[in-house]
Formats: sequence, structure tokens, C-alpha cells
Amino acid sequence: KDLGGEAVVRYNHYKTAFPVDPRGRMKWSDIDEEYCLSYVFPGDFVPSLTPLSASAPQFQGLKISRGPDGLFEGLEGGGVYELSVAEDPKTLEASAAASKAAAARAAARRAENEENLKKSRVDALTQQLKDLKPEDRTGWGSEEFRALKEARDVEDILYS
Repeated sequence: KDLGGEAVVRYNHYKTAFPVDPRGRMKWSDIDEEYCLSYVFPGDFVPSLTPLSASAPQFQGLKISRGPDGLFEGLEGGGVYELSVAEDPKTLEASAAASKAAAARAAARRAENEENLKKSRVDALTQQLKDLKPEDRTGWGSEEFRALKEARDVEDILYS
């Protein structure tokens, strides 16, 4: 029986027809060339196809793995298949560790930036106090002096 023709491979929003030879085989290299999955999934990832077409209900839900020769076998021209990719566990673990480290660095940067911002608010208020005329800084001083001093004290207490 001639199984050749073209079959549609769906992956996320992609839906592309790829050639199926008369023996029902499709080349992984054709799919990878179109979808560039080797660039996205490093390491020893495992692609597989799941039949979706109504013409082969007995195969629905069955995963067809890529063979060592780079071919998917048992396909039919005119069929529709969903591509799924199982990531390499080692690469996935390394990626998770790198993401966790990046998140920790980002949190530390946010905390440092927040601390610098708090310090700069207190420093800015202190500088405004220093810029007042000497007579406005003595005793209870002016209304502006009291407001600035109170604002600086609040910033210092709340954020230091």
C-alpha cells in the first residue's frame, strides 16, 4: 500500500505539510529545518508525533517516536499529527538551576536598588535641610525646616 503524500505536522501555532514517502516515513530533518527546534531544545530532547486525523482512529493518542535514523515511521499521507518534544532531563535541570540563580540575582539587585533609593531619599532631605539659611535651622526653625526634618525622620525610621 502506498502511504506517501504529505501530512500536516502541528506544533503550537504552526501547521505545515511535510512529505511522507511511499513507505510511510517522514524525515525529522525536514520538520526541524522548518520549526528550528534544535535551536530551542538543547541536549538529547525527544520529539514524537501523535496522530490526530480521523482516518486512523485506532492510532489516536499513540506516540510515534523518531527512530535512530532520524525518521518517523508508520505515517500516512493526508494525515494530521501533533508534534511534542520531551526535553533532555539534564538540560532541563541545568536550565532550572540557571533560572533560579538568575531570579536570586534579580531579587538581590532589586533589594539593593530599593536600599539605595531609600538612602537617597534620606540624603536628599538632609541636603535640603543643610541648604536652608542658618536662622531657619535653629531652635524650631521655620515651617519648611520642621516639615523637612519630620519627613527625613519618617524616612529614616520607616526605611532604615
